[in-house]
Parts: sequence; C-alpha cells; structure tokens
Amino acid sequence: TAVEVTANAPDNVYCLTTEGQDFEALFKSTNKGVSFTNTNISVSIGAQAWWDLVFKVSPTNQNTYYMAGVWMNKSVDAGATWEGLYGIHADDHNLFFYGNDLFLCNDGGLYRSSDNGTNWTFLGNNMQIMQFYRISSYAYDSNFLIGGSQDNGTARLKNGAWKHINGGDGMDNVVSSQSSDIVWTSTQNGPLYKSTDGGLTNNYVNGNINETGAWVTPFVMDPANPDIVYAGYNSLWKTTVGGT
Repeated sequence: TAVEVTANAPDNVYCLTTEGQDFEALFKSTNKGVSFTNTNISVSIGAQAWWDLVFKVSPTNQNTYYMAGVWMNKSVDAGATWEGLYGIHADDHNLFFYGNDLFLCNDGGLYRSSDNGTNWTFLGNNMQIMQFYRISSYAYDSNFLIGGSQDNGTARLKNGAWKHINGGDGMDNVVSSQSSDIVWTSTQNGPLYKSTDGGLTNNYVNGNINETGAWVTPFVMDPANPDIVYAGYNSLWKTTVGGT
C-alpha cells in the first residue's frame, strides 16, 4: 500500500493498493480520510509491487499522478489515461518534488526531471555504489575484471574503463585462463551467457539444462580447458564443448 497527499488539495488522501505483484486499485478520500471511494482506474506498474511501489500526486495539480513499480506511468487526468515514462532505469523506490524539480530513486541511482517527467538527468555519475554479487579477474592482466551486480547487469573493467556487457541482475561470472576474450556471465536464477569477444556480444548457452537455478547460480570453469564448465542447479551439470 502507498498513501499520498497533495498541497494542491489538502483534504485529499490517496491510497494505492496492490494485489499480488501489480496494481489493484486507487482509493481517494476528499474528507481527510474519513471515507474513501474507489477511483476505478486501471494501470500496470510492472509486476513487482512487493519490491517496487511508488505513488506521487503533483503538489500543484491534484489530477496529475505518477505511479511506478518496475516502470513509471504518468496521468494528467486523474488516472483516466496514462503515459508510460520509459527510458529510465527499472525498479523505482522513491519519488519526490523539491521546488520545481522531480527526483526519482531507483535501482539505477538518482534521476532529476525539470519538466515533470518528460526528460531525466542521471545524477549518479561518480557515485561508487554499484553492489556486486560476484567478480572475476583475468590471470594475466590484473586490470581486466568483470562483475555481476544487483539490478545493473554485468560490467567489465578494461584499460581503466567500465563497460556494461550484460543485463538483468548480474550474477556469477568467469574469465577463461586461456584468453580474456572468453567470458561467461549469468543473470538471476541461472541463465548462462558466453562471449568470445570479451563481452561485446553474448550467446545464451544453457543448452539442455532444464532446471531453474538459485538467485545466484554458481558455475566454474576448468582452469586447463575453457570448454569444460560445471554449473550447479538442483543437479550438477557439465559441458565439455563450451556450452554450445
């Protein structure tokens, strides 16, 4: 549940409820919460309400709503119609006005909009706050690293520069002992990806694995043979052909 008020209509109280993982209803009170009416609007916020839930009413217009979960939606007519505000990082957790600016906090960092959500500026540059689940290095170059991070995919450090090389929640990973061009990465619950160009492109290599793994599914590469990889799901799986 998310509760909201607005300075534009001090007697109004809004209550957003969710069912399961997505939007259920928006209730509105015009008498400071003594009684509520279902507004009967409909919108999807992205099926993770247990983790992402944001609702904001403009402080200057009681009919302008911002509602977010995995993604954000905006309405300027009290929820009758909605516009998706895409192109921002997923998983929104907080939204607030400061002066004429709108600030958004999500799993990608901090963003600011000076035009009520049409355009956004990322404010997280130089914030060293990425949360890594697993990191790997290349045996012959200490400046070559890859890391799987919480909701920010997998990143590669090469020649002093970071590059995003895979999406989702970046999980376990490994760099071949034979060549830094051979990089394996993974995302939540076990999808495995192999790159032969240092992470620039990735191929899905789960093959005939028919099980779902743990949130961080472990896998290891044979140090003498990069074509041999073991992965732990409910069962232990092995490839001798590099996952192809």
